[in-house]
Amino acid sequence: MLIVLIMLVVIGLLAVTGVEDSQLQTRMAVNSRNFEQSYYNAETSLSIGERALQESLEDGTWSLDSFDDSAGLMLALPEDAPPINPLSEADWQASGIQTLDSDTGAVIGAYVIEYLGKVGEPPLNASNEVNAVGTRLDAFRINAMGTGGGNGASWTVVQSEMELGPYF
Repeated sequence: MLIVLIMLVVIGLLAVTGVEDSQLQTRMAVNSRNFEQSYYNAETSLSIGERALQESLEDGTWSLDSFDDSAGLMLALPEDAPPINPLSEADWQASGIQTLDSDTGAVIGAYVIEYLGKVGEPPLNASNEVNAVGTRLDAFRINAMGTGGGNGASWTVVQSEMELGPYF
């Protein structure tokens, strides 16, 4: 009789351990799915932001004056404080961040475009600056955030930098 009771306790412990392991695997699978969804949405937002930047600069919709820290267009010159912390949820929720709606109408992400200034070799002296107009490229940083899971439980931030132009 004692052996039967010991066997029942051992089998019961094995069953409880198996259930806990199964729950852990389910949680890990859900977290992995949420991350994959948020990463996909962030990459989609980044792609839309890069395309919007190129198209709006080429057709003249955006100018240097457009980068006024509103509507997702930020000025991020070295002498300024960084306009957005990409890891701050409060910055993403602040006004001026362009959010993207999926086919269902749910917000899947947002992007912010920062103008970083001119890049490339400057002229050797200031008097040559007039002759060097249009030779230095404009640099931009695009930050994109994507959400995934229920109520945006998971979010991913991706970033790219582009040198285009010269436009300004």
